[in-house]
Amino acid sequence: MDIIILDHEPFNNRKKDHYYIDRFTNDQIRIEYWSLVDCLPYTRGLEYTYRETQEYVRYISSKKELVESISVIDNNTTIFIVEVWFSWQTSYIYNLFQKKGIKWVQLNYYANPLIPLSSQKSLFSRILDVRLIDLFPKMFERFKNRFFLQKHIGVPYLFFSPGSNLENYESRIEKISINYFDIFEYNNVKGESPIVNGKYLVFLDTMLIDHPDIKMYGYQKGIEGKVYLEKLNALFDFIERTSDFEIIVAAHPKSNYKSEFGKRRLFKNLTSNLVLNSQGVITHGSMSISYAMLAEKPVYYLYSSSLFKKNRFLKMTYENMIATVKNLGSGKIIDIDKSETFEFIEQIDSEKYSQILDQYFRAPNCDDNYKVVKENLKKLISEY
Repeated sequence: MDIIILDHEPFNNRKKDHYYIDRFTNDQIRIEYWSLVDCLPYTRGLEYTYRETQEYVRYISSKKELVESISVIDNNTTIFIVEVWFSWQTSYIYNLFQKKGIKWVQLNYYANPLIPLSSQKSLFSRILDVRLIDLFPKMFERFKNRFFLQKHIGVPYLFFSPGSNLENYESRIEKISINYFDIFEYNNVKGESPIVNGKYLVFLDTMLIDHPDIKMYGYQKGIEGKVYLEKLNALFDFIERTSDFEIIVAAHPKSNYKSEFGKRRLFKNLTSNLVLNSQGVITHGSMSISYAMLAEKPVYYLYSSSLFKKNRFLKMTYENMIATVKNLGSGKIIDIDKSETFEFIEQIDSEKYSQILDQYFRAPNCDDNYKVVKENLKKLISEY
């Protein structure tokens, strides 16, 4: 069995871990990582803080190169793991898969965990939110997706996702539960010594003002980065000045900060340890609140009543905060415009935390994602 990962982002070590590349290699399974960051319309021109190379990593430069490369693949021995948005502009990939009988799967860590952390708005509300200039393209996109799905184009052979509740997805897809990767990371660090000693709150940075995904969606217009950072740091100053808590920044893995948070201590790729040993978590909507639920920590959501009204992405972020706080059964939403107001949470709802983790983050009877993925891929190869 050979595996090719088709991903819309550059390669880095996190990708290696998420796709179990070392473990596949150790089991004598040939694996390659094809990055499409240079040839997809929605990623071309985006700036990333990383672009690593390995002997098994390949950067595809054009649609022509991609089509030619897929066309010579042996569909009897090769499976694709695909992380590419399905749209009109990328439909040629899925058409080619179907034409050649290529088996492909989706390893989607985020779709299910996002459900309890997002605003599930009604169809009417979503229509009201769409700008007139976007209405017809969105209607066309919806029609196109339905058309392709009816022809089974864009439907993976297998769909791996965290949690026990996978009923929200296409009924024709074979759905397989795995654990969200933070589950294993959290279990690994529980016995470690704290990175930071003393009492502190940890800010889970999401690169709110310049995350590549914001630019992919075209939502960067109207985000006032300088003003946002001034308000954010003013609130952090107030907390540190009026309490015995230090503010520690868990920087986003894709970030490349210099002095944006002043002289505050900043750590990257150490979020699990920081959350586990903290007195609480501050965020705008980081997926790493899974660590807060696992460690049973209070969660504080930050927004700006002035800035979040000016940008569609920030408006959606605020709506998601409201939904998440309701689902968590505890938590507070703090307006950073009022930089001298911060009310501490006295108690969290452990039962609701556990329910969300079981439904959307944890898989029943799964102690090793890699084994589940590998055995199902081998079964897929043998059955077709």
